[in-house]
Amino acid sequence: MPKLRAPQPMCARAAALARAIEGELEALGLWEDDPPPAAAQRSFAERIEFELLPLLEALSVGGIEMPEQTSVGTRGVVEFSHRPGAEELEALLFEVDRLIRAYRFAVAGLGGRPIRGDPERARAAGAGPAAVGGAVADRQQSVSARPMTSV
Repeated sequence: MPKLRAPQPMCARAAALARAIEGELEALGLWEDDPPPAAAQRSFAERIEFELLPLLEALSVGGIEMPEQTSVGTRGVVEFSHRPGAEELEALLFEVDRLIRAYRFAVAGLGGRPIRGDPERARAAGAGPAAVGGAVADRQQSVSARPMTSV
């Protein structure tokens, strides 16, 4: 998939999420100053710090290749639900999932193809009601712009 520049609001949201997640990891005592050795198995918190945060930072400053999908929110609940005070971190990780879905929808489309104007594909991509409504409006506009034909 080609590297594409995200819209400015998404760039700003990615930067804000990276800072907030870093703060939550620090508050929970999960922040590491140094990455684990290359051969070491990383914990989920280390994967967030050394893989997810750099991805968000790269998204915040320019175009990057995004994953097809993410489920860090769900994984966060599995990993951190036993830890008191981790609710905000879990919520931020779900927000990352939403941001990546929105990025894929807005910039790359579903499967690399544009989905604007196609409400069924917009819903399948997990688009919110406004985006699906926009797709419906696009379709209605394209239908009303067609010349009428006699039957």
